[in-house]
Amino acid sequence: MAYDVHLADRVRSVVRFEMRGRPLHDWLHVAPSATADDQDLTRWVEVGLAYAASLPPK
Repeated sequence: MAYDVHLADRVRSVVRFEMRGRPLHDWLHVAPSATADDQDLTRWVEVGLAYAASLPPK
């Protein structure tokens, strides 16, 4: 599953991560309610891994 920039807009328990009031580009805060069971947690881990794999090497 590839990263979807509009995913946070569609899932209420996921918001753009903020640090000191500033939203961080490409970071998400996934609420505990979004990872209530192993299947949900696995889905979010897969989303994160797919996004990280899509980034250019440093």
